[in-house]
Amino acid sequence: MSPETKKIFTKLFKEKKTELASHKVELALVDELNGFVGALEKALTQIKSNSSKLSKNLRDIENLTSDLKVNYNTANKNKQAVNQALKSSEILSKQIVKQAKDLGINPREIKNVDKLISLISEVEGKQETIDSFLNMAKRYI
Repeated sequence: MSPETKKIFTKLFKEKKTELASHKVELALVDELNGFVGALEKALTQIKSNSSKLSKNLRDIENLTSDLKVNYNTANKNKQAVNQALKSSEILSKQIVKQAKDLGINPREIKNVDKLISLISEVEGKQETIDSFLNMAKRYI
């Protein structure tokens, strides 16, 4: 082989090598691009799923908060009504006890006196529960 031919082959060989290296770089970039696309698609799927779940949670919280406010206000109104009823029942009880003593009879022998005492006790117990619920509800309203 002549030296001139050797130079040509050497030059062609170097150019081919450069060309192959360039293709490897291009393929590496395409692989990297494909990896990014796959990762972003996965991230998008996760974001959509999480967004949907968060949206549902927030709607649920808003609905529960709205219900809580309604029930809180109703419980406060009921508490006021119960307090008034308890005061009235105490006044009535005292009057019944006084009149029964004036007549010389045991107040417990009067119909519904025991029932009234039992109801007052039960209402006071429930009112304590409602009061604790009202205090807890204040944190969320």
